[in-house]
Amino acid sequence: MKLEVLKIKVFMTLLLITSLSYSDVINVEGDIDSDVTWTSENTYFLNNQAFVKSGATLTIEAGTVIVGRYDANLAYNSFSKRLIRISNEVAGHFWERPFHSLNFVANKKWGNIKYSFKVTNLLGDNVRIAHYYKDEYYDTQNYNPGRNVSIGIQYNN
Repeated sequence: MKLEVLKIKVFMTLLLITSLSYSDVINVEGDIDSDVTWTSENTYFLNNQAFVKSGATLTIEAGTVIVGRYDANLAYNSFSKRLIRISNEVAGHFWERPFHSLNFVANKKWGNIKYSFKVTNLLGDNVRIAHYYKDEYYDTQNYNPGRNVSIGIQYNN
């Protein structure tokens, strides 16, 4: 757990350092109700939707970087029992019992650099292999696949 927290802190620090080295960051809060020019010397971060109100003009210089929120996904997956080995009638079949998984993925593009952060199996559910015989399950194998944390940085020219 401490290693995961450390990885998150390192990722967020890299994100902050990289973003500050490119340009001034301007947080855009709310609608635009007067004439304004966004210059290529700044990076504009949209915290929410921003509308240009009637009578106002937004001019965006070529090469201006406009960034939205993080692209993030929290996904819950589950499946029912799966047949993994067929046995004869006497012995019964082997099944992988239902497994529940919660995964988180976040991506952020800042200039030419894309950051990614992924955590799988947040629930920490165990994989259970069971022998099914005479309408009863008998667990034969039980293991935890672990929680995986990955951090990525990609540079595109």
